[in-house]
Amino acid sequence: MRTRCTRQTVCGFIVGVAASVLVALVLHRPTVLAQGQPAADATHGPTVSLDEREMRISYANAYRIHTSEEEVIADLGFNMPNPAAKGDANQPELLFRVNERVIMNYRMAKKLSSALQSLIQRYEAQFGEIPLQGPLTGSKR
Repeated sequence: MRTRCTRQTVCGFIVGVAASVLVALVLHRPTVLAQGQPAADATHGPTVSLDEREMRISYANAYRIHTSEEEVIADLGFNMPNPAAKGDANQPELLFRVNERVIMNYRMAKKLSSALQSLIQRYEAQFGEIPLQGPLTGSKR
């Protein structure tokens, strides 16, 4: 399946699935000291242990969102020049290689959105605004 992605789509989502899960865990505090050794935090509910035995790490520089009445489906992947393109050299063709499909209910999508927004606000406060267009430059790092 071919999907035409804009430059904004390419730059719009740089956080991979593993990072998203980590952000959600960090921002919603069950604090984990080490694998299998959770820290107790009575002010934030139950203690959560983290099992990373089947974790996969993915990088995403592009996304595509689908929705249904009850779920949000996020395809995360990698945009790159299409090596099999047969089109015009003046109109490059991109290939969106989907690495992960994350399906969640709207409540979890809202929580993830809130966690990512908070993370981005803290990052921009420290390093400057992240541009949605053009190259990712200008950070203080």
